[in-house]
Amino acid sequence: MAKLKLGLDLGIASVGWALMETDDDLNPVKIKDRGVLVFDQLENGKDGKLENETRRAKRSMRRQRRRKVRRLEDGRALFAKYLDVDFEKAIKEYD
Repeated sequence: MAKLKLGLDLGIASVGWALMETDDDLNPVKIKDRGVLVFDQLENGKDGKLENETRRAKRSMRRQRRRKVRRLEDGRALFAKYLDVDFEKAIKEYD
């Protein structure tokens, strides 16, 4: 009985496959069948942009916001540690 081997090529928007007949040492002898399955691109119905572009932009904004907050916190901690500045007290004085 012939041994079969399945080869897959996984892409971003497609999957390619090939079914090969092999000898006893599992070396390919003959291609039995092959094909490809192509996926539709996921587009947002409102603006026509790809869904991953929208997700990526929102994730980028969240990261930028988080990094800015972290930089401000780190700066305040350095001022408090080395210059003995109390930002909480200073904010209350100006209000």
